Amino acid sequence: MAFWDRFLDQTKKEFTARTRLGAILLESLLFVVLIPYLLILLSKMEYGRINFEFTLGTLLCMVFAIAGLTLGLWAVWAQFSQAHGTPVPLMATKKLLTTGPYALCRNPMALGTMIMYLAIAIMMKSWLAIIAAATFACGLSLFIKLFEEKEMIIRFGQDYLLYKENTPFLIPRLNFDAWRHN
Repeated sequence: MAFWDRFLDQTKKEFTARTRLGAILLESLLFVVLIPYLLILLSKMEYGRINFEFTLGTLLCMVFAIAGLTLGLWAVWAQFSQAHGTPVPLMATKKLLTTGPYALCRNPMALGTMIMYLAIAIMMKSWLAIIAAATFACGLSLFIKLFEEKEMIIRFGQDYLLYKENTPFLIPRLNFDAWRHN
């Protein structure tokens, strides 16, 4: 339990907007630049070249990649601007987010990155990249289920349990009536 106590103490610290923004920029280099680049390099490993040709399917993959990136960035912006936190676990949000992208699902940032990575892998027509993107998605989902959800229950208690009960884990429910009334 000592780990949880130290971790929770760290999440209670206040960080300046500048420090939080710096953490977000560093994390963005990893998740928005480095990992997509590595997926593209897997295509080169598999085919001896970057396997890219512009087709209608490629265009569709680009649309999905941009949509995933947009969803992920929207979630990061909500954490930064509304909850004074970051995606970095040690600079966690100070309040439970349940609106905006977090009204769609509990993990919109994870969903956005999964969509983006899978779209890039399919666009590259690389089985290695597809397997890597799927492995990343499974690993991230396990991390969220085994670690992050426990931390959210400890930090936000009954509010998080109610949110968890009413909001899907990853795949949004399409309820257009609810959107019209908000």
